[in-house]
Amino acid sequence: MFAQRVFRPANTLSQQVRRYASADAPKSGGNGLLYTGVALAAVSGGYFYMRRNTPTGQAGDAPPSAEAEKIPASSGQPAKAAFTGGEQGFLSLKLDKSEIINHNTKKLTFLLPEEDMESGLHVASAVITKYKGPEMQKPVIRPYTPTSDVDQKGTVDFIIKKYPNGPMSEHLHNLEPGQRLDIKGPIPKYQWTANKQSGRPFLLIKHLRNAP
Repeated sequence: MFAQRVFRPANTLSQQVRRYASADAPKSGGNGLLYTGVALAAVSGGYFYMRRNTPTGQAGDAPPSAEAEKIPASSGQPAKAAFTGGEQGFLSLKLDKSEIINHNTKKLTFLLPEEDMESGLHVASAVITKYKGPEMQKPVIRPYTPTSDVDQKGTVDFIIKKYPNGPMSEHLHNLEPGQRLDIKGPIPKYQWTANKQSGRPFLLIKHLRNAP
């Protein structure tokens, strides 16, 4: 069926060429090459026309792969921020993972309230953590800077160094997945802007709050 549709225009043109040739006999062998070239052009044109209108995709493009169909389309709306500051107060976040980096440092990953949320913590901003033990009269409050990307969704990461007799760092190192920590933010420390210092020597050191 496809071959018939492709070669039908070529056959029609070929018949017209033969009638034209029989009505006016060629005077040289060059006309035969001309007719052959016209016929080949017709075949090529018919093929590309059919290719353009095939159901495999617009203009003959291949259909999207199964992996591409799994990628959600961008809504164009900004992601929701977990930490909004102001009167929001502390959020109780559940520890998802606790990974050992070395003998006194861990990477802690906390779940945000919703899977599609971003932390809302900009570069160089910090959060406040709060913990009150059963025998403490006052809660311990310490600031930390996250190490996760600002557009990371669903979780927020911290690198925590443990110090002897450090009540917050020891508490964080003792946390098990499923336990919670009160966190509040963001606390802006420096309004970082890309290429703000273009043309001048500038070094921005991101302060990782490993220790209070």
